[in-house]
Amino acid sequence: RPILPTISFLVFFLYLNVLYKALETKSNKWFGVLALVYGLSFYTYLYCFLFLSLFVCVLLITLLIKKDWLLFRGFLLSSVVGALLGSYMIYYLYQVSQNPYYEFLSKSLGLVSSNKLIISTGAVLTTFIFGLFLYFKRQFGEKEILLTSLLVSTFVVVNQQIITGKILQEGHFHWYFNVPVFAIIIVYVLANINKKNISNIFAVLVMLASLYSSIFIQYSSYKYWFNDIKDKQKYMGAFLWLNENTKKEDVVLANEDISQYIPVFTNNNVVYDVQAYNFFWSKERAGFRPDNIIGPNFEENLKKYRVDYLIWDKDADPSWGLYGYPFLERQYRNGGFVGDIEVYRIIFGTN
Repeated sequence: RPILPTISFLVFFLYLNVLYKALETKSNKWFGVLALVYGLSFYTYLYCFLFLSLFVCVLLITLLIKKDWLLFRGFLLSSVVGALLGSYMIYYLYQVSQNPYYEFLSKSLGLVSSNKLIISTGAVLTTFIFGLFLYFKRQFGEKEILLTSLLVSTFVVVNQQIITGKILQEGHFHWYFNVPVFAIIIVYVLANINKKNISNIFAVLVMLASLYSSIFIQYSSYKYWFNDIKDKQKYMGAFLWLNENTKKEDVVLANEDISQYIPVFTNNNVVYDVQAYNFFWSKERAGFRPDNIIGPNFEENLKKYRVDYLIWDKDADPSWGLYGYPFLERQYRNGGFVGDIEVYRIIFGTN
């Protein structure tokens, strides 16, 4: 997938800006550009074109209710053309869904069965503020049509499972699309409140709050993670040893915490990683993890798949008890106040 949210934001906000111009001018030129941007969204990010596709449906229904036939026809045509431009990706996704491994992979990637309702505090607050604004304004122009459709889409997109019975990773919708929409709507409402320059005052407050929030978040994050990151420095000696004394692609067995750093700081592979569920592998291979390997059948388990080296954090995993095994040859140790870390070579070979 592309860099997020940078790439998807380029397409998403471009689409909204072009759509507003099309709604405002009712120009075929802008509806043509809108079709191109919508078609492009299919090739950037799954959650981007899914959100926009749902938004298309909501906006079409809104225009239909409003009986604005000119805008309805223009928007419908641009959406159809955009969908045709993105049809290859639609066909590709259909092919994926027909693959015999689709069910297994979809579950491992987080597609779960559920019909639960999801309502966020941000959605409730934004709906309340925007509802009050519309009540007192009592006008419903192109901007209000656009924002109302966006707001409805934010609710529907994270609750599609009520109909489909399948939950996508709703956090992708919430953080990359819903939250920006909430911000746009609230800023729009405040920008239309002109009494005593409240909008200008609020703009300054928002900038100051954003600056404070950025500084505070960085400081609190640094303070929260400092001791944890400081403690993990004890692994670097073992990683340096691996880089200097092992072959590229040698496989290292370690606990889950250490395993996530090995591919980053060394040239080695790992037996298991906490993100491994994202990949296609057998149930037997999925069970080949440190806690299951080290036990009564330790040697037999090691021979099932390739394992070249082993890192043991004696402080974190004292129960491993790796003493007296003839097939383990200790190569490195950095005991003492920095933590007791040992590296072993598996001497009966690889399979």
